[in-house]
Amino acid sequence: MKAVLLATATSVAYLILLTVGFRLSRPARRARLMVRLFFFTLSAATVVYYATPGDLGFIPAWLIEPNEGFGLGLLLFLCGTSFFGGILQLYSLTDRGFSLRIAIEIDNSADRSMTVDEVVRSYSAGKGINWMYQKRIDDLTRQKLIEVIDNEITPTVPGARVAGGFSWLRQFLRVAG
Repeated sequence: MKAVLLATATSVAYLILLTVGFRLSRPARRARLMVRLFFFTLSAATVVYYATPGDLGFIPAWLIEPNEGFGLGLLLFLCGTSFFGGILQLYSLTDRGFSLRIAIEIDNSADRSMTVDEVVRSYSAGKGINWMYQKRIDDLTRQKLIEVIDNEITPTVPGARVAGGFSWLRQFLRVAG
């Protein structure tokens, strides 16, 4: 029970810290900030786990996990699941979800409707869909997954490996298309 309570408290603390961080600044690499903050809060949760009694001063004896290693493993698993399976996915959907972003642009427009050309121009707070594609290309180039030479894009060796792996995964999961 201690692991469950600490994982819940850690996830809530993480969300508060992340919200404050995003509201006070607009970091260029938001996902990197999220992962670093996750590992910071995970480290803090581990310290709190070992620094507090097994009953936290109020948990009934029958709910106390006698194996500290198992309890810590459960804490780490629950925190990881909360972050990677929930918080990070929600962030990705709201910040980077292409279709959702189009729906948001339309909903935020003056008369809540737009032509296709207006959507293309206004995507991502007026930056436009061309900006989004260029940003993705720049990111892939910076990560050395592609090369752009004379306006032609080719995958690097690591890029081809990553693409092949995800292509196989998409086919395996039958989400290709």
